[in-house]
Amino acid sequence: MIEIFMTAIAASGISGLAVRSVYRREVETRLRIEISRMVAEEKNKIQYLEQEIDSLKRELEDSKNNLQHSRSEQQRLHNIIQENSSALQELQSQKSLLAAAEKENKALQSEVAQWRGNYNEVCRDLKLQQNAALEVAALKKQIEVLQEQKQSWVQQNNVLTTQNEQFKQANARLQSEASELRQMNANLKQALEQNSPRNNELQQEINKLAQDNCNLQQEIATLKKKNITLNEQIAVANESRTAEKAKGEDITPVSDESIVLPPPMSMKDFAIEPQEAICFENNMRQVMTKLKAMRNIDSLVDALQKSDYVHKESFLKKLKQYVNDLDKKLIKKLDDMDLDEEEISQEVTQKYAKIFSGTIARLVRPMFLCQEEQRSFCKKFAGELNKWLVQQGIYTYLILPGEHLTEQNIEYMDVIYKPVKEEAKNRLIEYVEQLPYIINYVDDFDEKQKMVIEGRMIVNRWEN
Repeated sequence: MIEIFMTAIAASGISGLAVRSVYRREVETRLRIEISRMVAEEKNKIQYLEQEIDSLKRELEDSKNNLQHSRSEQQRLHNIIQENSSALQELQSQKSLLAAAEKENKALQSEVAQWRGNYNEVCRDLKLQQNAALEVAALKKQIEVLQEQKQSWVQQNNVLTTQNEQFKQANARLQSEASELRQMNANLKQALEQNSPRNNELQQEINKLAQDNCNLQQEIATLKKKNITLNEQIAVANESRTAEKAKGEDITPVSDESIVLPPPMSMKDFAIEPQEAICFENNMRQVMTKLKAMRNIDSLVDALQKSDYVHKESFLKKLKQYVNDLDKKLIKKLDDMDLDEEEISQEVTQKYAKIFSGTIARLVRPMFLCQEEQRSFCKKFAGELNKWLVQQGIYTYLILPGEHLTEQNIEYMDVIYKPVKEEAKNRLIEYVEQLPYIINYVDDFDEKQKMVIEGRMIVNRWEN
């Protein structure tokens, strides 16, 4: 390259001094370039060496870590070996203890065999003692039972006194009602003669009252049968007492108040929880739909037809009368009632309550006083009746014997007062014959009110 360069300069006719100057600059330039290249290569080599050194350092660090891990693993294995050695020693110690325990166990077994024979003999003696103690306890129990029976007869005397009084009052009340019904029958006949246009309607009322009278007579006959049964039970009890007295036992004589007849059903069987719904609203379409639903008594009729209940036929007649009255006295007359909208609920509820009180409500009292052999069906039918009443929006107000008379009781009940000599029994409810039935309605001011179909009860009244 230099020769070519020198030849080019010679050809160009440049002087030697100028040539040397140019040559020197060219050489310096080339040297600088070469030096820069060599420096760059050296830098790259140095950088590569530094990377190699870093890699070697990392490898050395990893080797150190591996060495430390190996040492810790070696130490862990050494510890495990030591622990296993200790466990082996402990197992050997336990093995020797187990051998000693087996020897001791054999010795204990021989001792147990000896004690077992002694124990069996002791058990036989204890069993004889226990049998003797049980016989003594049984005798004491029999004595206690006899004492309790004696106390029970005394309590039954007191209870039957009250029940006899109740039966007498019920009998007198039924006779009074029968007399009133006969008077009403006579009055209706007289009214029938005076009001010929209403002959058919009055004749129906007369037939209804005659049926009610017949039912009351049946109830009177039932009470008489109960009295006959009571006398028979008294005779049997007295014969039993006479036989026991002949054996030398001190027995309290039995009076006609010491036999307890089966109690009537509880009023709780007829109780229905209060409801908030309005039965008949101020809407004629709703009223008609509701009355058609209330006309459906198939569940009650089916329950009666499948039974052998003593009052089955009279109950079916009452249900049939309910449907007929609902049709003739309410459903067919709705269009002719000409009521303002705000009067519908109160007027319809009042008319329905009158029909209900003369039919459905009269089913309760015979069930409440039913004979014991009819009790199962009466409870079942009372449940079916309550279910039907809830569907219609009708409920009760629960009043029970033993409670004291309140203003609300008087508002809801027909009260019959019974004179008593004990001041502590004043205003005490002695007997509840029927619960009040309640139907919700809205009045002229669109406020909820209650239509009450009265119940009946006997209340004590203290007289000096």
